[in-house]
Amino acid sequence: MTLVKQIGLMVMGFGMAFVFSLTPIDLEFVKTVRDRTQVRTYELFDPIDRSKEKHVLLGNCFTVNNVAYTDLWGKKPDIVYRHGTAFLGQVMSYLLNSEYGNDSAKFYDMGAPDTLVTEHIFQLGHLIKASNITTLIYTNINWALYSFREKKPESTLQASVVLEHWKDEFPEARPYIENYLKSLYESKQYKKTVKKFPEGNFLDQMEPKIFPAGYSPSSTSGTNDVFNKFSTLKNYTIRSYSHIKRANDKRWNQQLETNALKALALYQSPANDKPMMMWKSHSKLTIDPKKRKEFIWFLHIMGEICKARGIKLIYYYPPMMGIERENYEKVFRPNTVNFIQDVIAPYGGITIDHAFKHNQNPYDMYWKTRKNPPVYFKRGFETNIIGNFKRGRALIEEMAELDLVQINPKKQNDKPWSVAALPKVETEIEEFHSH
Repeated sequence: MTLVKQIGLMVMGFGMAFVFSLTPIDLEFVKTVRDRTQVRTYELFDPIDRSKEKHVLLGNCFTVNNVAYTDLWGKKPDIVYRHGTAFLGQVMSYLLNSEYGNDSAKFYDMGAPDTLVTEHIFQLGHLIKASNITTLIYTNINWALYSFREKKPESTLQASVVLEHWKDEFPEARPYIENYLKSLYESKQYKKTVKKFPEGNFLDQMEPKIFPAGYSPSSTSGTNDVFNKFSTLKNYTIRSYSHIKRANDKRWNQQLETNALKALALYQSPANDKPMMMWKSHSKLTIDPKKRKEFIWFLHIMGEICKARGIKLIYYYPPMMGIERENYEKVFRPNTVNFIQDVIAPYGGITIDHAFKHNQNPYDMYWKTRKNPPVYFKRGFETNIIGNFKRGRALIEEMAELDLVQINPKKQNDKPWSVAALPKVETEIEEFHSH
């Protein structure tokens, strides 16, 4: 190709980028999903990363939290510092590249703290639209296995659109989908939410780009899909020539390292040693299928979808310092871990159980407060950025053993949060008592 032609193509590319930039569509793919309307512009769908192997973490606070550290330096120490770089998926992508020498795969976080099963169905509808998904890593805390109790009541309406679409797209899952939809349509939240909208018109009043591509209500789907194609082409054109992607990744990693250094500076402060809230009740340690029937149907739906799409389904249990060994062995493992393994096994699903397979200590957990009067405690599974470095390494290495991700550990890592450099802390767990 001659130089003149190359220059001509570049000029044409910039011209297209300028035209597309005039359309009211997001310019950049976002690093983390902070708003449900941003899901389509999440970097999981970035065409530049189309060839990368993608491992998606879907869940709630059990895995998806972005706490870098507790603000021990501030005037309000009960306030935690949150940043997108502290998400487990962000940390794992950083580790996979910088410590394990693999830049051909990435981890992504979906879901959010305080989300329940109905919202996870909606997020699943989005993430299966991405290319090259290798693994879906799902996690959920036992007392959040509910459906139809989301903080955003519209979740039931939006999830129903996705589920109705799936009845034809995934026929093997249809019996479970129909059971779930029956419960959804009979739920108090659904009936209450529908009443807020003119009869038969609630979908038309919702922002169309909230829905997964192709699942939008028929009255708006055509326009929405066209805009989605323009958005993809515009982003690809602009960022291919301007190297915005590379610069953003570098700045993001620098901020991640800054957050890790700040967290380390507070790491072994006596103020960071708070009592642990222990899991003791049988209901929190056990999954009762009679009380969690919608959750069981969801597991089957997710299993059938992963099987149909060639996605490896993993149910992940993070480190849980709030469970005593005896309760884990006698109650939690047989009644929760093994129970879920039996449900997902027919779909090729597996569990990764790190409840006690970890090197976490109490300083790796961030802490919360109850007000009036203020009392401080740790829940035993919500990790700060340093805890996520440990969790991330353990999860990456287990996935490598299962041949789900390729790693090539470097011989030397001189970072202060490396395995060798992190402080070796032996701290007894202090049990939290509310009174």
